[in-house]
Amino acid sequence: MPPNTPETEEFKNLRTNFDRDFPQLLSVLKGTNNIDPIAVSVEKETDALNKEVIKRIEAPFNYRGWEYTGMDQDEEEEDFAEEEEEEEEEEEDIYNKDKKKIFGDTNHYCPVMLKDKFVLWPGIAECASKYRERTYFFSSTEARSTFLEDPESFLPSDKPLR
Repeated sequence: MPPNTPETEEFKNLRTNFDRDFPQLLSVLKGTNNIDPIAVSVEKETDALNKEVIKRIEAPFNYRGWEYTGMDQDEEEEDFAEEEEEEEEEEEDIYNKDKKKIFGDTNHYCPVMLKDKFVLWPGIAECASKYRERTYFFSSTEARSTFLEDPESFLPSDKPLR
């Protein structure tokens, strides 16, 4: 505890006033402008704090991926069936379904394993997700979770994967 001096007493009074007034200010901000303030821990380095704030501000505007479930697969199959009826193709092609499915940049391989271990590891259909209308398969649910946290870090930014 700091010693009791006039300066510390003044600071304590200012802090007490802030603690009393801040909840009211917060409710006014949330109520009138539909603004959700961002709470950030200030016990970090300035650069790390800056990166975190920028990431949290941009988060609502970034594209988000989601888990590819059986229901998504059923909807996709229904869409393919409707397209086939409309096109009325004369010849049967057993690989037609696979041709129409749009895979991600790593095709049916796990992008997390490719980036972390530099290995082409075939993904599992049960561990899939959709990101930017492309389907990505993963080696495990942990890999899928890692990908969904920050998909951009596992995808090529300016040139195709090799």
